[in-house]
Amino acid sequence: MGDATARALKAPSPMVVKFGDKECQVRPLGVQELTEAERECLKNYRRNYLETWVENADLLENSEGMLQEKMELAARWDVDDLPKKTAYDPVSVEITERLKSFVGNYLSLELKSLSDKRTKQLTAGLLDQGSLTIQEYKELTDKNIRSVKIPYVNWWVTGSFDGMSTFIWLCFRKYGVMKEEVLSKISKEPALLIELSREIERLSTPAVENG
Repeated sequence: MGDATARALKAPSPMVVKFGDKECQVRPLGVQELTEAERECLKNYRRNYLETWVENADLLENSEGMLQEKMELAARWDVDDLPKKTAYDPVSVEITERLKSFVGNYLSLELKSLSDKRTKQLTAGLLDQGSLTIQEYKELTDKNIRSVKIPYVNWWVTGSFDGMSTFIWLCFRKYGVMKEEVLSKISKEPALLIELSREIERLSTPAVENG
């Protein structure tokens, strides 16, 4: 079965992950789970936004009134009000030995485990997270890379630690996996964090119409 057919039928992924004695197969998320991810994303963004204002309240005149205004504004937001984010296309990643060495060293992976396809996915993930800068990428490849603007929630589930861990947990929750188990495993295996979140997003794409 090809990737396109598998996505259309919402077939599970061949990726299997173990959490203790629980063997979990990666699967597409349903509409209810994707909606839950959106709610968590909005809550996370809203909290970070308000915390920034609270932390700088001492620099403001009439800070109490300003904070009240910002809280009322944030309370009216939905996911469509969140800003677009820059993301990077794995297809446009230029493979070089220097880039593979960087990815392998950064993610504690053996070079022999890094196929070109895997290197492209991990590189795009590191760029989305800001762990690899555009300048560093240029130095490693002597090339530019294509970027696109995507909805904030789509970036959050594949480019933010909070979002990726939430997305992965939503996928494996049905197996009885606790979020703490997810956090423990992916904190020790950063490559797995990128690969799982992107595979779940790939499988779930038709449901969110994110082509």
